[in-house]
Amino acid sequence: MIRQMKWRRWIWALFTLLVPLGSHAGDIERLRGFWQCQEEGVRSTLEFASASQLLFNGQSAAYQLLPNMLQVEEEYGLTDYYYQLQEEGLVILSPDGSVTYCQKGQKPAEQARRPQQKPAQALGDSSGWPPPYRRPDGRSSWEDSDPGSLLYKFAGRWDAATSNTLHNIDLKPDGTFEEAHEAGYSGIFSDEGGYQTGNWGTSGAEQGAGHWSIQGSLRQGQITLIDRNGNLTTYNYKVHCRGSECYGSEYFFNGKLYTVNYIYR
Repeated sequence: MIRQMKWRRWIWALFTLLVPLGSHAGDIERLRGFWQCQEEGVRSTLEFASASQLLFNGQSAAYQLLPNMLQVEEEYGLTDYYYQLQEEGLVILSPDGSVTYCQKGQKPAEQARRPQQKPAQALGDSSGWPPPYRRPDGRSSWEDSDPGSLLYKFAGRWDAATSNTLHNIDLKPDGTFEEAHEAGYSGIFSDEGGYQTGNWGTSGAEQGAGHWSIQGSLRQGQITLIDRNGNLTTYNYKVHCRGSECYGSEYFFNGKLYTVNYIYR
């Protein structure tokens, strides 16, 4: 991990040296429009709606165009992204050293018709989500709906498993999430007489990432996930109770039982 961070810092420094500083007056028109992007296999969309407003995966953000640099207003302040316009596309370097490659395209018809929505609560807008991640003061009841209490309770890795499937949802304290679905099935081949002639097996995996938010109380409520492509998934959650006893590390998400591993405490 340390080697990877050093390598990415080195890439960042090299990029700043190799990209020539020049006039950016003509870049505004070249940037304006809809871009389809990819970073390490993860696809996203970027749209420069005006000289000061962009949309990343449909979410609006203010930005300022500097020579070979996009200065984007994010949750914790301004973030610098070096960019380079090429004949066939756009290359963007993030502060962590990751590189995004974009090509200009036609905005999908359904996306063009969709009214612009206010960014989700999990994207760090003026609603204040996520709050600071810290242990709540005093004792909490199951009816506690304070955002800080909800963040502290639900930030962690939630797992649900069956005999042939595994689903992990990693809800992070910064309001982002990662999830993974894994499935494996097996069986046997038999001939007409019913005798086993062989075995078969298959497996698959899916991954996702984005932002999350929560509304409700410690007893029950709703968790919303918005992935990097703008797709929304809702989980209605409810604490697992038997009689009068409730288990704080076990919740039903849309009727399926999940247990939590508090990896951030």
